[in-house]
Amino acid sequence: MSLVEVIPDIAERVARGLTDPSLRVLLAFDGDGTAFKQDRNRQCWEINPAIDIIDNLTKIARKGHYLLLTSARHCGEIAASPFKDIPGIDFQGNDGTVTIFKGQRFESVPLPNWSRIHAVMESEFGGNPEIRNIPMEHFYGCQMWDSHPRYQSAGDLLSSLLPRVDHSWGRTFRATAVPEGHCVMPEETPGKRKGYFAYVNLLPREIGLHIACGNGENDKDMLTAVGNKENGIAFWVGTRETKPTGTNVFAIPNEDALSAILGDLGVLLPDLSK
Repeated sequence: MSLVEVIPDIAERVARGLTDPSLRVLLAFDGDGTAFKQDRNRQCWEINPAIDIIDNLTKIARKGHYLLLTSARHCGEIAASPFKDIPGIDFQGNDGTVTIFKGQRFESVPLPNWSRIHAVMESEFGGNPEIRNIPMEHFYGCQMWDSHPRYQSAGDLLSSLLPRVDHSWGRTFRATAVPEGHCVMPEETPGKRKGYFAYVNLLPREIGLHIACGNGENDKDMLTAVGNKENGIAFWVGTRETKPTGTNVFAIPNEDALSAILGDLGVLLPDLSK
């Protein structure tokens, strides 16, 4: 699949967005599930097409455009990955969708204590290579596919443990299910959409063309917001039936197609690095 097959007028869109040489493209992408086929026994960036995607993103960055990796992982974990070698890349870590840019938080609140929840989840599911229990900062995740035979029981158990969340500020937490597993997170969090536009405001140059890629429930609000901008394009890795709303949101069937599209984009974008 090529970029022009998905968006026939993509060359015209790029030209309209970058009429002034001071303008730049901002490409935000989900650095865990969206861009990469997942194997629970290996890091996502060790698996093709992730390697090709990282190479294509590097070519875009070297042309002077901005890249923002959005992830449900700790910023430190992503920043230690091969992504760190992409010139000028920034990281939006979402520890429970508490948005962070390389250590800068939008929320400054004490961390919850996940130890009591984690002890129970590890007792029940620990040691299973297809299930990862992950206590993060403001977020607790049980990572597994919804096709796993214990998917429902894991969600039921995690929901039942909500009263055990130890948090001195009295914030309320909720359990939620997604195709990639189950998680507990604060009821009110900034999320990727708010984080994306806060990042835009930090950039030294104005953005002429916004591009976002995602495949998860926590990507949808960002994709819709970017896709509804006149100078925005959003790529949903999934089916047309499940893609989020938005005038300029386009469905991409799989990660290999996304890799090809990012490669085409890297060729099409002008070199503004000088």
